[in-house]
This record gives sequence, C-alpha cells and structure tokens, in this order.
Amino acid sequence: MKTSYLFLSNGFEEIEAVTIIDILRRAKIDLKIVSMGEERAVIGEHGITLMADVLYSKTKWDNSEFFILPGGIGSTKDFFMNDSLKMDILEHYNQGRYIAAIGETPAILGELG
Repeated sequence: MKTSYLFLSNGFEEIEAVTIIDILRRAKIDLKIVSMGEERAVIGEHGITLMADVLYSKTKWDNSEFFILPGGIGSTKDFFMNDSLKMDILEHYNQGRYIAAIGETPAILGELG
C-alpha cells in the first residue's frame, strides 16, 4: 500500500486537517502527517497542537499516493513561500499521483498551473 502525506505548517486550519486524518486512519489508509518545520509539534490557527509523524526535510516521497494540503492562513502562506514543496507537488502530479487541497491551498495549485 502506498503512503499518503498530509502537510502541516504552523497556522493550519485544524478542522481541515483533523477531519481528514480521522477519516483516512479509520479507513486504514497509510497516512503520515508531515511537519514543514524543524519540530514535529505543529500549532494550528486556533492554538491546537498536532504531533507530526515525520519532518518534511527528512522524508522521501518514493512510495507516495496522495499529497494533502489543508488550509489555514499561516500554513498556506508557508506553502506558497516553500519552493521545494512546490517542486515536490509538481513532480508528484507529473507522476500521475493525487493531490488534495482545501480552504486557501487550492490557490497554490492554481499558481502551479
């Protein structure tokens, strides 16, 4: 089974992240939460902290299926400013893999064409 990755940065929208995490894990889908920062703890827009499974800087995407981008003002801003993430999204898409974006984050996909 391939792994799906949900990307989080400080300022993420909690309901957009936690709902997806809960549903996918109940469905027994292999999902890893990715912290875009240097710490596994990521603080949401409303002060709720989630512990990521992996750090972006230390993760390879060889066996990936979905990239999932929850919204949130701070998180979306960080995603927009992260050229490495945008290149990974493009490569993932060009390999015929799936991308999901919620809230403000579809704007990133629009920027990438």
